[in-house]
Amino acid sequence: NDGARWAVWFNTGERNLQVGTTDNEADNLGLALSPNPFVENLEVTFNLTQSGPVRAALFDGLGRSVWQGEWNTVSGRNRFGIGAGQLPSGAYTLRIQGDHWAASRMVVKQ
Repeated sequence: NDGARWAVWFNTGERNLQVGTTDNEADNLGLALSPNPFVENLEVTFNLTQSGPVRAALFDGLGRSVWQGEWNTVSGRNRFGIGAGQLPSGAYTLRIQGDHWAASRMVVKQ
């Protein structure tokens, strides 16, 4: 024996893979989707400090865009509707994007 030692490592096979789900920009904008879950129509509300065009897209669980639109917004509170009754039930992500910001929220279609 030359005095060498081997380190012992033990693992249970468990890992904490927690991922943050908070979208700070969505919180800053007061981005809200209602009702959640929805059946036919989804209402989107958010606040902006400047008016201008906002692009919106709804993505399915595989990341495919299933709806796209562009809204002309005002400074202050904005409210828009999305008719999505034709979509299959499941989880979706709505992303809204301005010139220098983007925000997203998850929503469930019943």
